[in-house]
Amino acid sequence: MALMTTTICSRHEIPRRSFLWTCSAGAVLAASPSVLQAFLTDHPLEFAVNERSLHQALQQGSLHHLNLAEYVRDHFGIDAVEYASSCFSDRRNDADYLKAMNRAAAEHNVRQLLIAVDDGGPLAAADPEERSAAIAVHREWIDAARTLGCFAIRITLRGDGTQQEQLARAASSISELALYGTSRRIHILITNDRGLTASPEWLVSLIKRVDSPYFGTLPDFVHFSGVAPADGLKALMPYARGVRILTRDFDDRGNVTAGDIESMLNVVFASDYRGRLSIEYSGTRANEEDGVKLTCRILERAAKRINVPEERK
Repeated sequence: MALMTTTICSRHEIPRRSFLWTCSAGAVLAASPSVLQAFLTDHPLEFAVNERSLHQALQQGSLHHLNLAEYVRDHFGIDAVEYASSCFSDRRNDADYLKAMNRAAAEHNVRQLLIAVDDGGPLAAADPEERSAAIAVHREWIDAARTLGCFAIRITLRGDGTQQEQLARAASSISELALYGTSRRIHILITNDRGLTASPEWLVSLIKRVDSPYFGTLPDFVHFSGVAPADGLKALMPYARGVRILTRDFDDRGNVTAGDIESMLNVVFASDYRGRLSIEYSGTRANEEDGVKLTCRILERAAKRINVPEERK
């Protein structure tokens, strides 16, 4: 399956600051895929690329959803992808399309890990009909995940009412989804990305209330309220089935400008988690491909400076 590519040119001059950044942090990323592949196999970390990292290319049409696995393998040397539901929302029940996704992934020996469901409806809505509709849509995504050989879907929690009201409604909806997921061996994951879920205390209360081995967290390093990020991550890691690395901007040396990745990675390694690190680049200063590569480099450098468990070496 050929990769769809488009070259985008501009007549505008590059601002001096952007030019200097490109020459310093970006120049190292011009290595060939074979060089990057060697780099990625020479450290203890395993990565996955979230489809959102390439959302501009997908929206512009220079990359097609069915070519994602090929692109991630060829450009990053990474053998795992995570999907965004918005990229094939109208195809979730299309058996032929899902088979095409499976063929594309198998052809390039890429694992399909999970589907991030962002348009599934409000699972904590006050209106019971809205909740029922949301549960039905998420069930369809669970079925799609099973067809694709994923291990999980990631939900985005929305609702209204007080904290306790949303806790009760969310627990009821997610318990139903977790039971359905259990029958299909698909985990339901939730991340700390908005509203009440940014509170580790509230999120842990939800996890305990649902009390299912098929419901867990997918923590990121960024979105915490009321606590220091490292403390928030420590609270969520016992329930983690994945770890999400969000990056937005880099300085002239190619380091993230917000957050302490090394300290947060230390928290991950100190836990029992031994899975992959999912990369989700959402910045604009670096192009999308360089953003993913820089994130890999930052994580690799951080891993070299901290105590990596023996089983990862």
